[in-house]
Amino acid sequence: MPLQAADELNVFISEFRVRGPNGADDEFVEIYNASGGNVDIGNWIIVKSSGCGATETTLTTIPINTILAPGQYYLVVKDGYYSGAITHLAP
Repeated sequence: MPLQAADELNVFISEFRVRGPNGADDEFVEIYNASGGNVDIGNWIIVKSSGCGATETTLTTIPINTILAPGQYYLVVKDGYYSGAITHLAP
């Protein structure tokens, strides 16, 4: 399936958590591709802001050529805080 142009994307943050039960290190961001085509999210940057946007911190840059197929998720977690498979059931 070909990649979609940026203006056709329907990719969004489907879930996130800041300061979970284990403090500031217990954070994650989940990205979902709701479009009908493959989407290259490589080089996208996840940034968090604080102080009403006065301070921005880059959390990660998604590796180049990371392709999300339709209906696929991408999970960003801090190194060393998650291992194992992630399973999502289709609605």
